[in-house]
Amino acid sequence: MNRGAIFLEPIPYAVHQKGRDNPANSGVPMKPKAKPRTHEQPLIATMRLDLALDMDHELVRLSGVIPWDALAGEFGPLYCADNGRPAVPIRLMAGRHYFKHLKGISDEQTVRGWVENPYWQFFCG
Repeated sequence: MNRGAIFLEPIPYAVHQKGRDNPANSGVPMKPKAKPRTHEQPLIATMRLDLALDMDHELVRLSGVIPWDALAGEFGPLYCADNGRPAVPIRLMAGRHYFKHLKGISDEQTVRGWVENPYWQFFCG
């Protein structure tokens, strides 16, 4: 048997592979399956970070020594309770500004980092 002859014949495609470039002929359409919502799915928003994080991490320890109440006392009078958008916690604002200047990143990058990093979230309260 000639080895070169094997590759001269076209390879037969399975039925579902014929005409892949044409959606009408691409075979059975694949739809995403619905994900069941059960009580077993964790709710990230309600997860206690202090149970999931290393309490010896540098940001966890630093958050314990910063006088957050003193910062709230200093910045609190600058807020107007009945005007404009409701205020976000001062600890959250101060923590995000700390990361912004520590890392030298933009506001958008700071928010993205806060969303992705649970240690940043813990630090900011």
